[in-house]
Amino acid sequence: MELGATRDQAVAAIRAAIRNGQDAGALRAAYDRFLEQPAADRSQRGAFYTPSAIVDHLLDQTLEPLIAERRAAAATDDERARTIASIRVCDPACGTGAFLLRAAERLRHHLVACGADARAAAQTIAQHCIFGADTDAAAVELCRYATGAPSPHILITNPLLHPPSAFTGLDVFVGNPPFLTQLKSRTALSRDEVGAIRDWAGDAVRPYTDPAALFLLLSLHLARPGARIALIQPLSFLSARDTAAVRIRALHDAALQSIWIGHEPVFPGTNVLTCAPSFQVGAAPPTHISRALGASCTPSSPKSLDRNALAGTWGSLANDAFGMPMFGHQAAGTLTDVAAATADFRDQYYGLDGFIVEDDVIGTDVLDARYPPILTAGLIDLAACHWGERPTRLLKHTWRAPRIDRDRMAREGALADWITTRLVPKIILATQTKIIELIVDVDGRLLPSTPLITVTPRDQVRIWHVAAALASPVCTALALERHLGAALSGQAIKLSAKQALALPVPEPSEHWDAAAIALRDAHLADAADVRTALLDTFATDIVRAYAVPERDAKALLAWWRSRH
Repeated sequence: MELGATRDQAVAAIRAAIRNGQDAGALRAAYDRFLEQPAADRSQRGAFYTPSAIVDHLLDQTLEPLIAERRAAAATDDERARTIASIRVCDPACGTGAFLLRAAERLRHHLVACGADARAAAQTIAQHCIFGADTDAAAVELCRYATGAPSPHILITNPLLHPPSAFTGLDVFVGNPPFLTQLKSRTALSRDEVGAIRDWAGDAVRPYTDPAALFLLLSLHLARPGARIALIQPLSFLSARDTAAVRIRALHDAALQSIWIGHEPVFPGTNVLTCAPSFQVGAAPPTHISRALGASCTPSSPKSLDRNALAGTWGSLANDAFGMPMFGHQAAGTLTDVAAATADFRDQYYGLDGFIVEDDVIGTDVLDARYPPILTAGLIDLAACHWGERPTRLLKHTWRAPRIDRDRMAREGALADWITTRLVPKIILATQTKIIELIVDVDGRLLPSTPLITVTPRDQVRIWHVAAALASPVCTALALERHLGAALSGQAIKLSAKQALALPVPEPSEHWDAAAIALRDAHLADAADVRTALLDTFATDIVRAYAVPERDAKALLAWWRSRH
């Protein structure tokens, strides 16, 4: 069945098909196909429906343990049936009902096993056990229709703005809420919407908190003591700054019981990596949490649960799922003890517009002091600057060798002072990279463009030591673990200036000295194979400087080399 090209046509077709008694499963499948069309604006709605294996896995983590508890506490089949029929399951962003319909099937199966009539059980479940909400009216109509006996508790509303009173005190919250980036005006929450959410959520709502995390927060707010919760989240939930308050609230209000990790894209139509932590409200935290991976929900080794380790990010719950090695190390502080770091933003980026010139336009005898080269992230590899060798995109233009006209900037622009502060000896750190990639600008001749990070050692004599620590395999692995999911790719590193400074430095040693020399020599190498050999020496020496145990060091270096 086809639903037409526009949303209005789809809604009309769905209503007509419902009146004619069309098969609910076929209708839901047709609507999902409709959402794949560009006109459906699926990406703006954040609507990507969930593979059945993941639905079943999350119900295994939430609904089934609750049913088992209820069954164990009852003495007779009648008592078991009554207590199972009192379980209330909510998907606060239900779409067409993938989670709710499967939950209803499971509840019906258990009631029939206790001797209940199948038709009566279905009626009871639809009327009393199934709760949901969505802003998509067509999806809600399909969900209601598919229950067989339309539930009065499946609502057309945004529960983040107006939490339904009927959802208070429910037993299970499970689902796949929308992921909508707060960095784009089309999908960002308005100021009034943020205010409405803060009425019930308080200060846990931050400017860029993803709505998926807000649905988790809502579930914690509404759930009864002992309730189970599992809502799919973007992988960035584990580490993003603006979900930190939600993570803290979750650990305060509930026990983290298990986690599903989508270490590969599993939702057709999007490459967003995902995860789904499962909680029990008010329970004591376990010593270990169970884990499952990927579209098939393959069991993985349990993870020891250290609440202190989860006080920052939760990346350690998933690091090995992405092939990251486990290792010990010793540190003598962090980079903030030996350096400062700054990341520039929109004003510095757009303020360059109109002041960029090509190297070959201004002549071969140009002085860097008057026309400093501008670097972008794509021009940096570890110990290698490719300015003038690779084209780069900047301000919607492709440049071969871009420079900034400082004299003109001083006359007509607003960034003359900023440029002066950046043209100092420094380390320039790239982002969205598989390892930490940087170059050392000893002479202070290069101008970093957003989103490059400028790191300036407190002691310029030790600039190569600071760079060696920051570029180390140890810091690469820790950065990826701590900020897992923050980059566009699950295998990439994205750091803020503050996060870079939080990475460790080793104790002073001859190994750190040797690593600094090898990194310096790699910068000076003319041939790629020579640079590669020197970087291998650097990596070996700096791992020794961090006192990584020999067995761990071997695995860490092999992992780092495979990404370099």
